[in-house]
Amino acid sequence: MDISLIMDLYVGQKKSMSYVADRVGVHYNSIRRRLVRMGVEIRQNEEKPIERDWLTRRYVEDGKSISEIAREVGLGYGTVWKRLKDCGVELRTPSEGLRSRGGTSRAPTSSS
Repeated sequence: MDISLIMDLYVGQKKSMSYVADRVGVHYNSIRRRLVRMGVEIRQNEEKPIERDWLTRRYVEDGKSISEIAREVGLGYGTVWKRLKDCGVELRTPSEGLRSRGGTSRAPTSSS
């Protein structure tokens, strides 16, 4: 892990841990653990920032579900849903979400 990049992004530029993790290519928890071990004070915000571009990319391009993103950033489903709406992202219906992941939206039918 590039510690100087992590420090620059998180401490210098005040980017979120999720953003730093995405840039470095590791999980959010890896960044958090590394910062804690280095003695960096973890910012405690009532309203955790999520980079608009990152959020949109994770949902639209990467096909992540709202639940997956919420777990990734440590926020609730409703908060991520609202942030996506605030970004102007068109939300998938449950069946669209299943299709984008290779699932089916209803029980298979037999063909005659």
